[in-house]
Amino acid sequence: MNTKLPLFTFALAFLLCSCVSVDYVGKSYPATTNVEIYFAEADIPREYEVMGELIAETDDMVFTNGEKMQNKLVEEAKKKGADGIILSGLERRVTGETGSSSSETKVTKDKVRTNEHSESSVKEKKELRAKLIKFKR
Repeated sequence: MNTKLPLFTFALAFLLCSCVSVDYVGKSYPATTNVEIYFAEADIPREYEVMGELIAETDDMVFTNGEKMQNKLVEEAKKKGADGIILSGLERRVTGETGSSSSETKVTKDKVRTNEHSESSVKEKKELRAKLIKFKR
């Protein structure tokens, strides 16, 4: 029996499930190597301009934490030429809901019995937003 195949399949499934997608709207500059992280505009020590907004999103509620999402935002901010990012709160939101129900009725001599079953599932996403900033020279 080949034990490598199940391990490979599990690793591939894990990688696919723990993906963080990133979307950006704004200006781009030459890439930077250092991006400062801020949580409030009042914490920024010098003048800057807002370049745009970056959104990281995942539907992996178990293996992808806020720190992984933050790291992905920093990586993307460097590519866009940002000097810093201002993080906003980590949010969870419902993106869809599915449901199904069934019933079965049995009739015997003097009894009617109905069994009902229903299921529903909710899809959630984690989202982390950041404003990208460029320091004024």
